[in-house]
Amino acid sequence: MENIVNILTNDEMSHEEKVKKAQERLLEKNLGNGNNLMMMLDRIKDYGRAIPTGYSEIDDLLNGGFRQGVSIVAAPPGMGKSTFAIQLAEQFSSAGVQTVYLCNDMSEEETISKAVSRHTYHGAGEQGFSAAQILGGQVMASPLFHQACEQFQKNAKMLRIEGDEFSRDLQQIKMLLEVYGAYGTNDYTVVIIDYLQNIQVEQASNAKERLDILVKELKSSAKRLGLIIIAISSVNRGSYHYGIKMESLKESGDIEFGADLILGIQYEGVENADFDERAAALEPIRNMELVVLKHRLGGAGTSVPIKFYPKYSAIPWYDQTPKLRKTSLDRLLKRN
Repeated sequence: MENIVNILTNDEMSHEEKVKKAQERLLEKNLGNGNNLMMMLDRIKDYGRAIPTGYSEIDDLLNGGFRQGVSIVAAPPGMGKSTFAIQLAEQFSSAGVQTVYLCNDMSEEETISKAVSRHTYHGAGEQGFSAAQILGGQVMASPLFHQACEQFQKNAKMLRIEGDEFSRDLQQIKMLLEVYGAYGTNDYTVVIIDYLQNIQVEQASNAKERLDILVKELKSSAKRLGLIIIAISSVNRGSYHYGIKMESLKESGDIEFGADLILGIQYEGVENADFDERAAALEPIRNMELVVLKHRLGGAGTSVPIKFYPKYSAIPWYDQTPKLRKTSLDRLLKRN
């Protein structure tokens, strides 16, 4: 548009010359002219590159993994959304992808203790250590603890975990995004925000406006800087005891329309009339499912069963071989 403005404000050209030149410039922008289409195909190639989760069924569900843009993972408290997020972060890092984990819901110490706890479970099963035991300091001398720390360190070569300093204020987050967008060490940087509702936006007057601004700003940064942003979100209290649906997202206006991908985590069978939520919450190993609420590339309404071990902060991929199953869009998205 700048070239067009320059032409139209050029006092040395007649009106007819301005119109002709402006029309030529506009025609040059059409996809079929010059190398415009090839340039767009190059952009599509970059956009189409996905970062896999390492869990083949979820990667199939997401057409290869997470892509450039803004993705949302939503769930009520205690459903394993932070556990899922930190496992994704470690998986991306272990695959050589620069990953930044912004934790404003837990301290950095809690986040790392949860990750190490999972590795103690991987190493010793039920003889592993909980995050509470690790934070309490009573297992520091254990060989199992040191083995778990070594494995986490190996996987975390490309993982940065940041606490409140860079994770509670939108302007601070945008500065961090700019740095990694400009100076990231490889083709892609993944930024995981845990969680969305804790971010402060100075110019927002209410919760809805704050979320609207947040999603728009994150979306703009992801597109401009080529970032993969995954944000963890809470849901409204009225949705705690029902299946995840779009209306479950707090003040979901711009989340619904701005996000490229929206995933929900819920109890498996939660929408059955005879489901006993209290009994499900008491299970040491919880049967959960990951539900796709929105996907720009298709697949909304599909879910994958997963297991969640709260004691060890683990969603162990290898404990279950899930099968994709199609669920009712009306049931998932429109149920009142």
